[in-house]
Amino acid sequence: MGREKPGKSGVIPAVLAAAGAVAIAVPLSAQASSAGGRHRGACHRQQPPWAVAEALASLHPDHRQVLAEMYFRGSSVAEAAATLGIPEGTVKSRTFYALKALTLALQERGLAP
Repeated sequence: MGREKPGKSGVIPAVLAAAGAVAIAVPLSAQASSAGGRHRGACHRQQPPWAVAEALASLHPDHRQVLAEMYFRGSSVAEAAATLGIPEGTVKSRTFYALKALTLALQERGLAP
């Protein structure tokens, strides 16, 4: 391990950055798929932080919490389960549904296809 865990004050900005990466990666992966798996160098603009913050705020608190644990802190499923006090299967399920809900929230805001 040996990783230093950042304080709570850094969680929201980092999750916003991760969500912004998702908002950018989704169109890139869609384009790569339509281009036969090759990215053709199209430039995608970064999403406004407030729009990504709104999408994250629309998620259930349990979903935001598991995304912060898994994507910001880089915890494994076992580590996240121990930290959150929930079974590993619940971490996997919440992560799946959190990403699905985040994608939908970004789509509703026109930030993802």
